[in-house]
Amino acid sequence: MLYHYLVKYCTPPTSTMEKAAFFWKYPRSIYTGKKLIRMEGVTHEIISRISEETEGFSGREIMKMVVSWHDAAFTLPDAILTPEVMDAVLHKFMLQHKLKATWTKDEAMLFEKMFSLEEMT
Repeated sequence: MLYHYLVKYCTPPTSTMEKAAFFWKYPRSIYTGKKLIRMEGVTHEIISRISEETEGFSGREIMKMVVSWHDAAFTLPDAILTPEVMDAVLHKFMLQHKLKATWTKDEAMLFEKMFSLEEMT
């Protein structure tokens, strides 16, 4: 699943057809200069290690982590996704996952009610 999200969110288009599809989907990128990210140093071993460390994460958590990798790469001047950036974001998401695991059922229900009340107002 991790590879699927990496391909979907963190792989720039390489063929002419993919680039044309990108510009069709994001037409403003032609004149706004929307950057495309590159991956450097990301190997199969790194992805395997991360997939082992994220054991127990939901698909949604993994998707959010990969999107955060993408966003973190955009904050860099050259828009390059490196293993260091991936590890920093992974650390943040592991802390969030541990926090979520410590919630009791009552706390989870309370948070769910709070979010539903905010949506109503």
